[in-house]
Amino acid sequence: MDANTLKSVKLVIWDLDDTFWGGTLSEGGVQYRQEMHDAVLTLAEHGIISSIASNNDHETIRQALTGHGLWEHFVFPAIHWGTKPEMVRAILENVQLRPQNTVFLDDKLRIREAVSKDIPALLAVDTAEAFLTAFQAWSVGREPSDPELERLKHYKVLESKGQARSAFTASGSGTARDFLVASEVVCTVSAVDGHLFDRVLELIARTNQLNYTLKRSTAEELRQMLTQPAFECGVVHVRDRFGDYGVCGFYALERTQAPRLRHFLFSCRVLQMGVEETLYRWLGSPEVDAAPERVGELAQLMARVPQTDWVKLADARGGTSVEPSPVSSAQPRQPAASEVNMLLVGPCELEIIGGGLQSFGRGVAEPSMLVNFRADDGRIIRHFGHASWFELAAQPEVADRWAEDLRMLPWFHPSLVDGRLKDGGGNQVMVLSSVRTAQSALYRHVSGEFSVPFDYFGSWLGGLDLTKPDDWQRAEFYSMMMHAASLPEPLLERFAARYTFEGPIRASQYEQALLRLCQRLPEGCRLAVITVPDMAQARSPLASAPEAAVFAQWQRQHQAVNEAIANASRAAPAKLAVLDVNKYVSEASGLTGPSSPPEGDAGPEPFFEWVFRRYYHYERHVYVNLAMDLLRQLQAWQLLSIDEAQLQHLSGMAFQASAPPVPSLP
Repeated sequence: MDANTLKSVKLVIWDLDDTFWGGTLSEGGVQYRQEMHDAVLTLAEHGIISSIASNNDHETIRQALTGHGLWEHFVFPAIHWGTKPEMVRAILENVQLRPQNTVFLDDKLRIREAVSKDIPALLAVDTAEAFLTAFQAWSVGREPSDPELERLKHYKVLESKGQARSAFTASGSGTARDFLVASEVVCTVSAVDGHLFDRVLELIARTNQLNYTLKRSTAEELRQMLTQPAFECGVVHVRDRFGDYGVCGFYALERTQAPRLRHFLFSCRVLQMGVEETLYRWLGSPEVDAAPERVGELAQLMARVPQTDWVKLADARGGTSVEPSPVSSAQPRQPAASEVNMLLVGPCELEIIGGGLQSFGRGVAEPSMLVNFRADDGRIIRHFGHASWFELAAQPEVADRWAEDLRMLPWFHPSLVDGRLKDGGGNQVMVLSSVRTAQSALYRHVSGEFSVPFDYFGSWLGGLDLTKPDDWQRAEFYSMMMHAASLPEPLLERFAARYTFEGPIRASQYEQALLRLCQRLPEGCRLAVITVPDMAQARSPLASAPEAAVFAQWQRQHQAVNEAIANASRAAPAKLAVLDVNKYVSEASGLTGPSSPPEGDAGPEPFFEWVFRRYYHYERHVYVNLAMDLLRQLQAWQLLSIDEAQLQHLSGMAFQASAPPVPSLP
């Protein structure tokens, strides 16, 4: 790393122990390094943001840095026991910056190598000492470009908004779109006057991620555009109820017979706020001089324009204050009278089905989803749909009473017991995946009032008991791989003292849990439950009796879960319907991955990996057919009026579209 590296830096991610300060905080006192403290302050004065990726206790770090007056100079800190690559990825996603503009600092070579391997596009990965040398050479004699710390202030607004968004969705207050509506986003278009010229020039020079033309203009070229009558230029200023994001965009529209955008770019601070879609529609949806590598992104933007109606826009190019108003006369979109409101709960199968309904089912279904997601701290939350969680969601007083014993679980998140799981949250239909219930084991809390799940059958995992010390090393590896969360031995010791292993859920338990859920649903709400694949025809090549027994248990568990669903549907036929995946999957078709397990003496781990990947990921037609079966069931419940020709049309649209991305973790 040298001084030239700093020319492209927008974000520095700091490790703390033996990097930002000397020593390890959890092992006693540390030597606070004033030179690192000063570097963070100076970086902020030059518009360069700092964050933290540290294996430590969050509150302890917050108190330590607050005592030095520096905590508020960091944004989106990732302070927990997960992996550093996952932390860095989470920070980049939250800050909405590119790795090409990011430096990661850590004292340990193995960690730097792991981060470099996982995110090779990072601008630099080095030690704090190397960074400090380069930084001092770069900053000497350089006047601060942001002495008022405006850029840092904008990112603190983004941080508070991210926290509010997580709380909004976790509390069951609404969907991500509902949050955007409630955020009251306003963009103001103004002329490029003298005091904004340098900011626009900086945006043109440095913006990449949301730059649809990737054109770079010199100061002279920009002045010519601003003075030519054929060009209409505007600066975009964005604010919402969380704060002011400042100048966040610029456009240059050539007003010819066929108007064409020569510049169309935005700061990543307004990513996914709907600003670029709103401005594009306001400008009349002109042609764009799109860079070849931005053609795909531009097509996606155009597709989003009709659904983006929550942003208000004010035209202040005349120099006067104008009351913002919706770009079109349409009010924020409400579900049409014929649409069915649905809550989808489960792993990636429902993420794909829900995404398809959002894309092709407009006017038919309005799904909201509780599916796999990455939390702000980098953890992957993936147990949605397990019976124990919707049982606990119905007992908020129990969850509150034992909140500390729930928060200790690295795989727990409040959204797993979202209040909507109690009674459907006002939706007409609740769609439930049974995958997590089939995969996990139950652990009974010492109070006897509730149970929690953790993976039992899984990738590289064949039977696991978190209360057994012999399984702890395997549990740590698995949790880091699948949950991006560490399971250190002291935590597992505490867990074993508070929870008792019960094993996979029994058919009778799941049946009763489904029937209790049906009883809680109001009269106008229905439940659709998706089965799991029948693995009865699969054959185990394992010679080891213990692993073969685990696989046989896995097969029986799938049969037990499907039996429970069938029994519950017979007991509550008016309330519960079955969406049977086995209509579309078999050993011959519908399942992804190799049809045969790995050969040779590789051991049980590759075999369990093969089972996990094969039996929980499906070919495209399976997801489409399940979505169509769901719509048919809505019609049978008289919630939807749709004929077979319309269904076939929707199905055809889904098959013709480019395949949706299949998440790597089901």
